[in-house]
Amino acid sequence: MRASRPPPRFTEVNPRLRSAAFTQTMGQALALLQRWNTPVARHTLAAIERGEVKVDELADLTSKDFARVRKQLAGWGAPLDQRDFRSLHDQKSKASRTVRTMIDGYAWDNRIYLHPDLTPREMATTLAHEVNHVLNRSEEHYRTPKAVLREEYRAFLAARLATGEVMTPRKCRLLKEQVISNYELDGVTADDVPDLPPGVGLR
Repeated sequence: MRASRPPPRFTEVNPRLRSAAFTQTMGQALALLQRWNTPVARHTLAAIERGEVKVDELADLTSKDFARVRKQLAGWGAPLDQRDFRSLHDQKSKASRTVRTMIDGYAWDNRIYLHPDLTPREMATTLAHEVNHVLNRSEEHYRTPKAVLREEYRAFLAARLATGEVMTPRKCRLLKEQVISNYELDGVTADDVPDLPPGVGLR
């Protein structure tokens, strides 16, 4: 009888601040990726297990990553002060409520932060999305609407493919159009990015 594989492991951004609930949900999400066993799920899981990608919850943003999140939130009409960083672990604080309301997942460099209330399936697909950003160094490429479309479409596509969903040309077009609408991208169309976009982590 073949020995069962040990449970997947992950490295936290800040291991000194560990939440039992988050650790449990992460374990369930990683087990889902392991069970799906699609190419994207395997890429995602491998990057996490090797420690190439560190994963933590949104309350554990580093000070520099919080500054980047602040810039993004300000663009969405939800400004915060850098001093709000000190209250990020207080769930009743403005900083905590704003970040958790506006963001499900955030990636920068090799760090991913997730909303702690995601279900295991939501966490698994968000991991596939955010790990794809990390593998492709997406933050270095957001210079034009077409680049944003490519980076975000690829990541959303990764989340779909991770589960084993079959992406037909029609589904791909609808997903690209959804990205264009949600990110309010001007001057681009679904035809500007191929259904299987350039980059790594999809095959």
